[in-house]
Amino acid sequence: MEDSAVYEQKFCYTDFIAHYDQVYHVDQLCQQRGKKTVTQTFGKLIRQARKDKGLSQRELAKFVDVNYTYLSKLENDHAGTPPSEDVIERLALHLELQAQDLKYLAGRISEDDAKAFEEFVKQNYQQMPVLFRKMRDNPKFAQKFLQQATHLEP
Repeated sequence: MEDSAVYEQKFCYTDFIAHYDQVYHVDQLCQQRGKKTVTQTFGKLIRQARKDKGLSQRELAKFVDVNYTYLSKLENDHAGTPPSEDVIERLALHLELQAQDLKYLAGRISEDDAKAFEEFVKQNYQQMPVLFRKMRDNPKFAQKFLQQATHLEP
């Protein structure tokens, strides 16, 4: 695994250009519309939003109350860890983006999701190591598992 994880989300290319403030979780919709998808990272999204606002990194960093070098690392997906929820919320506010979408794109999960995951692990603690090893050792299995889990959501 790389030093810095890159958190990616797919967008319909034309929808991303028109509405970068919304995260689209609909690859099938993109395909139905005949649109190509593009991989969008947290860093690319905030960089584009900053540029669209006509702000320099130093200006945005001052508004968000972070060092401009940290903002640069975020924009280049080299921060090492996801930004805090407070930083994400301030970025969303100043860039007029959806905070919840940015949190997911940055690799953060909601409190409710964290509680649900914790409860699931507690209930299935004996099987979890086997599942994690299988997902690590077999990326196709992991992808299929996640696709099926995603399709089960209402």
